Amino acid sequence: MANQDTSTALFCPSYEGTADGFVVSHLPAGLAEVRFMENDLTKVTRYRKSGNADDEILYMGLITLQSGSTGSEITRRPLTDLATLFPLEVGDEHEYEMEVAFSGKVQRVEKTAIKVHSRQRTKVGQCKYEVLSVGVTFDPPGSTSLYLNYCPDLRYIVNVIAGGRALNKGAMFPLSELPFLLAKLQSHRLAPAA
Repeated sequence: MANQDTSTALFCPSYEGTADGFVVSHLPAGLAEVRFMENDLTKVTRYRKSGNADDEILYMGLITLQSGSTGSEITRRPLTDLATLFPLEVGDEHEYEMEVAFSGKVQRVEKTAIKVHSRQRTKVGQCKYEVLSVGVTFDPPGSTSLYLNYCPDLRYIVNVIAGGRALNKGAMFPLSELPFLLAKLQSHRLAPAA
């Protein structure tokens, strides 16, 4: 699967050019289909090589409001007006609170702090994007901190960086390729081990 069709590998989605979304290949984990929705929401469906799929609904492609699959959904209700955080600018520091519920039952309130460190260019596959480097810290203290390379034009996090290493770097693909790519993933999943 390392060999990609040149025309596919060079496809670089933009917000203007693909108003309804695009597909990200997270090889070897699977694919993510990104769809823009109303009210500044972004829906990301991850198709895994195992055949499983789960959805995530994000505000502006950055802040998760709902995640999981049917029967095991986690929902987050903002206790802060998220619209006031955007557009993000270098030097911004924000905190927001979310009420977290599992299968409809409220479990806790989470506080998250974000800081926009810099604007830079990053490469994903053959595609280059201008991104904001956003540091994220979760409360309670001692929980994970990480950096996100967030692309405002795509309303999508193109890289998640933890421990100095990109966790979800991938190549970009157009939505028209999704059936072919899913079939390809399925055939690899069903192929006998070498």
